[in-house]
Amino acid sequence: MPCRAVFLLLVSGFSVFFWSHAQAEQGKVIFAFPEIGYPPYLIHGDINQNGIVYDIFETVANSIGYEVIKLKYPEKRIELMLARGQIDAHPSAQAWVEAPGQFAWTDPIIIVQDNLVYRKDNPPPGTTVAALIGMSLAAMRNFRYPSLESPFANGKIRRYDTRSFESILKLVAKKRAAAGILDQYVGNWTLQNKEIDIKIDDLAFSETGFDPVGFRVRFTPSKDWAPFLEKFNTELEKFKKTETYQKILIRYK
Repeated sequence: MPCRAVFLLLVSGFSVFFWSHAQAEQGKVIFAFPEIGYPPYLIHGDINQNGIVYDIFETVANSIGYEVIKLKYPEKRIELMLARGQIDAHPSAQAWVEAPGQFAWTDPIIIVQDNLVYRKDNPPPGTTVAALIGMSLAAMRNFRYPSLESPFANGKIRRYDTRSFESILKLVAKKRAAAGILDQYVGNWTLQNKEIDIKIDDLAFSETGFDPVGFRVRFTPSKDWAPFLEKFNTELEKFKKTETYQKILIRYK
């Protein structure tokens, strides 16, 4: 009997320990911030700005009682840590990852797309693929543009690859490409925050773009995030109708 009492006491003690530990982790989201970032959606290294996606995610998560802990990691390490449950969340789009079905996702925080950037004095005849036949477009090296892959491959649209968003804007501004393919938020942020010898008023972006995708936050499959996501998505829908949501977008535009 004494041994059994000691055993039960030990089991009880361990149970209290693990229960307390689990409780301590409740109400927190460990958010893996990519080392490079993707301004203005994700901005690293600026104490005053974290980017559109992070700001909206943190605001909504806080509103339902969750603290967001931002930690910086290399992209390749993030994939492994997310699979193991060492981190909770990572911003991405379902179209950008392999096997998106293995993760739990928020609803889209914002829609991103490939807009056309062009000189105001030389607008394209249209923003459809057919309207761009015969034109030259500046694009990012190693980026895929699903709607344009076929005309790029057969040469009906000439593709000029660059290594940076700044280079896309320069090629267009200097008339070396008829237009460029660049998300308008990324383009405007680059024009406002990078030292580029370009007159901002010379360029314009198409309102509609190619291949829109929802920028979301995905969660590790090693934990059950369904209760959190149900609350988060409900509040996100409400938040998008507020003035605060619009102020965040304007701040980074």
